Formats: sequence, structure tokens, C-alpha cells
Amino acid sequence: MISLSKTLPILLYGLPAGMLALSPFSSRAMNLTWIALFSSVAILFALRYGFQRRRDFMAATTPAAQLLALFFSAGFLIKLLVQWHWGVPGQEISFELNAMVAAFVALAVSRLRLEELPQAIAWLALMVFAALALKTAIGLSLDAHLSLPTNAVNWSAGLALMLCICAGFVFSHRPGSAGWYLMMVAVILLVLAVFISSKRGSYFAIFWVVILGVSSVLRIPKSSAGWRRLYFPVFGVLLLLSTIAWLNPGLIKQPVERLMSATREASKFVAAAGDEDFLPKGSMDTRLYIYRQAIHQIGDHPLLGIGLQDKQELVHSIEQRLQVPLFHLHSESLDAWVAYGLPGLVSALMFPLGLIVAGWRLRNINLGTALMLTGAGLSHFFSGLSNVNTFHNYYQTMFALAVVLPILMAPLAVRRGDIKSVTSPARN
Repeated sequence: MISLSKTLPILLYGLPAGMLALSPFSSRAMNLTWIALFSSVAILFALRYGFQRRRDFMAATTPAAQLLALFFSAGFLIKLLVQWHWGVPGQEISFELNAMVAAFVALAVSRLRLEELPQAIAWLALMVFAALALKTAIGLSLDAHLSLPTNAVNWSAGLALMLCICAGFVFSHRPGSAGWYLMMVAVILLVLAVFISSKRGSYFAIFWVVILGVSSVLRIPKSSAGWRRLYFPVFGVLLLLSTIAWLNPGLIKQPVERLMSATREASKFVAAAGDEDFLPKGSMDTRLYIYRQAIHQIGDHPLLGIGLQDKQELVHSIEQRLQVPLFHLHSESLDAWVAYGLPGLVSALMFPLGLIVAGWRLRNINLGTALMLTGAGLSHFFSGLSNVNTFHNYYQTMFALAVVLPILMAPLAVRRGDIKSVTSPARN
């Protein structure tokens, strides 16, 4: 007889996994992923005492999930308080609210005792996600007007978050299992997708993969399995890059040219530092111009900022001068600091910092989950240096998933011997 404790989680997690796989080209699929995952966790948490308890890999992640809830709640409340000071409570706070909810969902997940099969569904979903992401990135490179579920910059930033999730699993395990190979394929495809998308703010995730690969090999210098952790992704990326370059050289040439143009534009901006009439033309020097205007405002109003309305007027004045649509100051930290001063900056930093601290908390308990959380936190911070990704609903939902998935996949991410002690038996 099939046990309800095994079949119900599979059924409940099947829908969000399927929606996640389709989300690279559908904002509706992304929103349904989050709604379905939230509902699944709520149902399973309400019925948790009816499930067979297994070794407490999940409970070992509870302290990290508590840290996420603490940091994200602090970020939400700090911004709400400073908004109250400026008389605009609740405006542009959907990211903070969504992230805080995600942290408590992760905390609820950490209290469940699930079999490994429901989490294993994420393997296949992430690989399909990666394949569709690469297909979409190639389409975007060939047609700049290709319809995406959101702005191309924060779309790529969302891919970078998922790349960090997959890489955290791959580089904390020895090769061998089917799941490892599926996730390795996902890493290769997502590296290519992020690179071909030509959105420079997301490139840190590729750098993070390189760091994990090199450190993985150095930790096990005499192990062939250790070398395979680096050999497979490097060989896979080079092979696919060579194939893509042979089929369409422009797909590889465009990202390289974007990196070179950024260097030229930055040099031109520095050379024109004293010229008040200088008007930037490119993406990089435009951002540097915006940052200079933002820093001037911070220098005049460092403690409490200038308020949301005056910040929007500042953005509008820059838009008029440059004749380009901006919407924000193209930096998470500067945008928050200009509008809400130091409290706004602290609020913005609570989210990447919370992920990094939670990852550090798990470093000796569950290395896979620790790397996932840390990578997601660093990717969020670095991609936010050149864009306000949290302004867009698609990225907000992707970030929420990046908070919950590492905890959900904890039994898969853990390696034998990582759990140093098992928590006390579950209460009845």
C-alpha cells in the first residue's frame, strides 16, 4: 500500500517544480511556482505530525533558517520605519515583504521531515530550467527585441541566482550520482546562458562557479573524483562554447565586446571627470554618471536621505538630461541610501548579508546548502551594484525561490559525515 507520507509531498511539489522549469520564458509560470510552493509548504507543515520522521537533515538547517527570518524581518522593519518617517509607509516595499515571507517559508520547510524524493524533483526541474534559459538567452542575443518575462538585466540576475543554487550542490559532492550529473549539466547550461545574455552585472555568478571549482579541486588534490568536479564543467562549457561559436560566432563575440566597451566607457568617463557638459552615451558611463549624481545627494543628506518623492524627482531630472528612461538609480545600495539614508542602506544590505551569514552557520553542518545560500547572497549583492533588480516582480519571486530551495534541498545537499550530531527525536 502506498504511504500518504510519501505520495502527498510528491504530488504537492510536482506543480511548483513543473512551473519552475517553464519560468525562464514565462512570468506567469514564475508566479505560479512561488504560489504553489508556498501552498505546498503550508499544507505539509499543517500535516507534519502525520509523516514518518527520518534522520534530521532538515532540522539541522533550522538555525540557518532562523537567521534568514531574523535578518529579513529586520530589513523589512527598518525600511518600514524610515518610510513612516518620510510619510510613505508601504510604498516600494514588496521585495522586502516577499523576501521576509520566503524566510519564514524556509523556516517552515526546515521543520518538516520529508523523504528525499520530493526534493529530488528539483534536480530535473532545474536542469530543464537551465536548458530553457540557454535557449532564451541565445534567442535574446539574436534578437534584442525578443519578448522576455521581465527586463533582460534582472532576468539574467535571476538566472545567476539559480546558477549559484546548482553550483552549490555540484561542488560540495563527489561525482557519481544521477543527481550530480543532472545538476552539473544545469551548471554548464546556466553558465552559458548568463554569459550569452551579455548582462555584466550577473557575471559574478560565473566567477563564483570558478572559485568553487578551483577550491573543490584543491580540497581533494589526489582524488580523481575531485578533478572531475572541475574537468566536467570546464570541458562542457568549452565544448558548447566552441559549438555555438562555430554555428554563430556573433553569440560569443557580443558578450566579449560588451566587456570591452565597458572598459572604454569607464576610461572616457574618468577622463571627462571635470567636464560638467559631458553627456554619457553608453551603458557603463551612463551608470557612472548616475552614481556621481547619487553620491552628491548622499554627501548632502547621509543620515536620513532625501525621501522617496525627491529621489524620484532626481531620477526624472537625470532622465531629462540624458534622454533615457531610468526608473531608478541603477544600484540597490545607492538607490536605498539616497531615498532613506543610512537606515535604507542597512535595510538593503540585510538581505544579502542574511543569506551569507546563514550559509556561514551551515558551513560545518551541510556544505551544499551553505554554498547555495552564500552564492545566492553574493550574487544578489554584486548584481545589485549595477541595477535595482528588486524593482521588478520577476526577480523578487526568483529571489524568494533562491531562499527556500537551499533549505528544501538540504537532504540532497548534505554529504555523508556532514551532520555531526542528530537532533533529538521528533515530538509527537
